[in-house]
Amino acid sequence: MDLYDEFEVPLPVAEAWAVLTDIEKITPCLPGIWLLEVEGEKYEGVVKVKVGPVTVWYEGIARYLLLDAAAHKAVLKAEGSEIHGLGKAPLWSQPRSPLLQEAPMSKPSRLSPSTAGSPSSPPV
Repeated sequence: MDLYDEFEVPLPVAEAWAVLTDIEKITPCLPGIWLLEVEGEKYEGVVKVKVGPVTVWYEGIARYLLLDAAAHKAVLKAEGSEIHGLGKAPLWSQPRSPLLQEAPMSKPSRLSPSTAGSPSSPPV
């Protein structure tokens, strides 16, 4: 299953960049995401994905492959495995344009959930 999402940020580029690239600050604003540990540039966390009646929990690691403040370009790669199953969830997130307020982030994702035994409450 592919998920795709994008949004606009009504802020000047410098302000949007500072907020959107600070994973520790922005994570509490993202429903269904819990940051568990930060080691240098590696972020470990849990993500809850709900599609219709199915809820699946993934645990994984995210890191920036590219973080260029001068050009306002970033590529975030996250990979996770289903906590109670065999599913995988790779995610790539990057702006389509260096002007963050125009097309800030898109995140195509391929999910392959194994829904047997998926928890209905957070593992955190």
